[in-house]
Amino acid sequence: MQTVKNVLLGNEKTLSRKLQELFLTWYLEQHLSKERVMEIYLNVIEFGPGIYGVGSAAHHFFGKSAKDLTALEAAYFASLLPSPKRRYVHYCKGELAPGWDRYVRRLLKRMVEKGFVDEPSLKASDAPLAFSRDKDALPEADCQRSVKELLESWQEEERRRLREAIARHAPHQLDRFLPPR
Repeated sequence: MQTVKNVLLGNEKTLSRKLQELFLTWYLEQHLSKERVMEIYLNVIEFGPGIYGVGSAAHHFFGKSAKDLTALEAAYFASLLPSPKRRYVHYCKGELAPGWDRYVRRLLKRMVEKGFVDEPSLKASDAPLAFSRDKDALPEADCQRSVKELLESWQEEERRRLREAIARHAPHQLDRFLPPR
């Protein structure tokens, strides 16, 4: 479903779009392997502000290609979803907050339990996660300010869309659900 949403359809929330999504999902499942669908998904999803695809994300966050990611780095990418812009703050700081580090390591242990990662890879992930912040990277304060501005614009856009949807379908309820600022 996510692959269809991200690649083939827009963000509108209508019954016709939902039906298109169902049909296209069924069609993809009939004609592509799960591995291929996952490959497509990983190459189009957003991992941070303007960072699309696991290849670009691997180079941006860790200075390497996706095939060279460690198990811990892959678990970090899994932890970014569904809110990569909000979680970009870890990259701005240059390290994971202690609570988020524990969360990423729990994800990694679950990956081992499910058989996606082997024990030696888990043992090799004892070191702290190290981001590759090159000399051109924004200073931490500027990076965090940029993320904050992006989040605010995203929230404002979501509020605008919600206001339009309510105005279209229940205009008499607009002030009840979205009071004027």
